[in-house]
Amino acid sequence: MKIGKNGGLLRRFQEAVKALEIPEELTGEPTVTLEGSRSARIEGHRGIIRYEDDEIEVAAKGCVIRLCGKRLRLAVMDRDDIRIVGSLSSVEYARGDRK
Repeated sequence: MKIGKNGGLLRRFQEAVKALEIPEELTGEPTVTLEGSRSARIEGHRGIIRYEDDEIEVAAKGCVIRLCGKRLRLAVMDRDDIRIVGSLSSVEYARGDRK
């Protein structure tokens, strides 16, 4: 297939994923799961960009996920998942890689 300037191949892939109802976690897109305001799990991460006790930025495919709050800390990190605990006040999703 030919990839056009407008990302035609990617768009067709995304349309096929939607039509086939394939779960996003199988396509490489990040998944963020919140457990109230005390815990967040990010699947499909590509590492930590910034780590402060009030803000953590996580790189993911095509985006940066920013978690803000108080007393944030990394509870678990492995090749695929990150779990952040603390008092979460916001989660932001910004398009574009920063890493």
